Amino acid sequence: MRMIFNAERLSDWKSLDPIGGDKIIQELVELFLSTQADKYQELKKSFQSRNCGQLHKLSHSFKSDFGNLGAERMFDLLNQIELSATKEDLIKIESLFKNLESIYEETINQITQYGKKN
Repeated sequence: MRMIFNAERLSDWKSLDPIGGDKIIQELVELFLSTQADKYQELKKSFQSRNCGQLHKLSHSFKSDFGNLGAERMFDLLNQIELSATKEDLIKIESLFKNLESIYEETINQITQYGKKN
């Protein structure tokens, strides 16, 4: 099973600017944390309204955000939601959403803690 949060992924961003890499990481984490709550609520609303088109679009965008920060399990889960939304497989999507909240919360906690350390 992949990690909830793989901090090594952020090291790739640091390498873009060896002198100011820590600042880049801090800005990425802050930007992510400032926008993710609204995106998460939009994703949940799309699920509740069974809007597969919107769910596909949002899960794709959100997946990229998590992937860029090394949030592997959220990336994988959102990828599965995206694919299931393409197929309009609401049964599968419902099953995936049962895991989403706990993985989401743990991921946000780990990213927040990482941001505080750096």
